Amino acid sequence: RLEVARENASRRKALTAMGCTVALSSRQGVWRVTVPTYRRDLTIPEDLVEEIVRLFGYENIPSAMPEVVLASDRSAEAANNWEGVLVEAMRGLGFDEIMTYSLISENALNLTALPAADWPKLKLRNPLSRQRSYLRPSLLPGLLAALAANLRHGPPLFLMGFGRIFLPDRSSEPAIKEEQHLAGVALDTAPGRSFHPRATEFYTVQGLIEAFFERLGISDHGYDRPNNPSRMWHPGRVAAISSAGNLLGTLGELAPDLAHDLKLPGRTVLFELN
Repeated sequence: RLEVARENASRRKALTAMGCTVALSSRQGVWRVTVPTYRRDLTIPEDLVEEIVRLFGYENIPSAMPEVVLASDRSAEAANNWEGVLVEAMRGLGFDEIMTYSLISENALNLTALPAADWPKLKLRNPLSRQRSYLRPSLLPGLLAALAANLRHGPPLFLMGFGRIFLPDRSSEPAIKEEQHLAGVALDTAPGRSFHPRATEFYTVQGLIEAFFERLGISDHGYDRPNNPSRMWHPGRVAAISSAGNLLGTLGELAPDLAHDLKLPGRTVLFELN
């Protein structure tokens, strides 16, 4: 509330200067103001208040911050803190966080394990381009594209990303569910040849994943052969990570044909955790 023109006499004087007639109303503290016919701009009580303030002088209005009570969303705050813990744990292991598009092309979608019959459910009705026409069901296509684009800067390259992926869901409406995933790609270098990429050891990255789990307090997990892995993975060098019967993610090497297409070493290692 504006703490200006406190005295009734000052307010009445301002209204009179505008040509208004001021009379006391039957209600205590309320005035009945008659506006002259030539002041068509004065139609509501707020117009009168604005005119009083204008005559008083805007420069005479004292500055005061409004009192606001801030209430935080603890669930959102906890989720953000948990995301920060995951990202910082991966940074501590030598990974660089990058942001990738949530929209991918049909060629990138073909790298994932999503059945072709479900592709239309993730397709945009009016995409801006063919390269950004599908919602991503995995973070890995974007990370691989970023790895190939940054290869000219010289390895080692250990890239990771944290974000939403989208999957068809026949049990809900809309028929798409969102999940938060953490994924990474790793490309190391040969000793003494810092700009010549070599095959990143599968077990090196597995050791980093083990250290990541240890920092999060996850110990009861194991590795097994995955069911129907996508063509992105090397058929004989991929493992599903699970705990208490729940799938935690996938770890493995990039398929040789894709590594060749991306001009990457054939044993680039990647993982995705859900």
